[in-house]
Amino acid sequence: MMARDAIKEIMELKSRNEFADKHQFYLRLYSLQELLKNNSNKGHLSEEVFKYIPIALVACMEGLFRSLYAEIIDYGEPYSNNVEKFNNSNKKFDYNIVNAIQSKKLTIGEFISHTLSCNNISDIDNNISILLGIKFLHELNNFETQSVFDEQRLINSSFKNNANEILKSVVTVFELRHIFCHEFGTKVEINEDIIQEVFSNTKIFLENTTDFIHYKLYPDAPETQTDMNIHAHNEFDQIEIKLEGYISKLINKDFTDMLDFDKDLFKESILKWKKYRESEAKYKSSVVEGGSMQPMIYSMSMHTTTLRKIKELEEDYPELFQL
Repeated sequence: MMARDAIKEIMELKSRNEFADKHQFYLRLYSLQELLKNNSNKGHLSEEVFKYIPIALVACMEGLFRSLYAEIIDYGEPYSNNVEKFNNSNKKFDYNIVNAIQSKKLTIGEFISHTLSCNNISDIDNNISILLGIKFLHELNNFETQSVFDEQRLINSSFKNNANEILKSVVTVFELRHIFCHEFGTKVEINEDIIQEVFSNTKIFLENTTDFIHYKLYPDAPETQTDMNIHAHNEFDQIEIKLEGYISKLINKDFTDMLDFDKDLFKESILKWKKYRESEAKYKSSVVEGGSMQPMIYSMSMHTTTLRKIKELEEDYPELFQL
């Protein structure tokens, strides 16, 4: 059996993600919620959609918790010291891994989190308990949110008042995911009420957990949506400055040895690309149109598309831009 290439796996995972993990998690949950809403009372088609929900929820959980493990480890001490408490027999650092971390292709947290199990709620409880040095589910049960958002306060209250049933739903989601991925499962009872319940409860568990860990790591951090919108816009502004520098360098370069470079066509292509970039951002952010998250999603899309253009220019003109 061929040995797994951890670096390749992690880089491929990152390449398939458009936004930061937490934002992708919330967008995916929102999409699943809309899918449930739009597939009520549609007979056999509805049943097949309902079977898909646990599969997608487990994918959300694995993606979210691996990102949370990485965030906790990369936060640094005291949490990074707790990594040694895991069974390290399958976490071997060779030169390639050390070099990838040194060159910032990936972080130590991303590497370690890639090796941790997310197969059930016991794995999640064990991993977070070790990393934070606490009894995770016990503390989550008693967690009092400090959020300024009414919606998050309601989520926190809902979890505290119904923790046992919510955690049972999470267990059920993992069980259903296993059945529908690996078996026909034709005798398994599946209907809208069951799926709506496990979806709602799992959503509460995940959102309350995210709030809990954020408070553990950043107890004094501002959390208003306005703050996040401003941060996303500032991130885009910084990368836009880099792109404009590249464009200016290309336009002002004397390409006497490159007869196929037409500056006028290049400028025209950039103008058309910028229109595409804006159109793409409007489309991506339309999923939360009218909501307070829309400016943030818009800026994140602009940032992602701009990064792709920068990489493209670096690959096309390596003599000007060092990779």
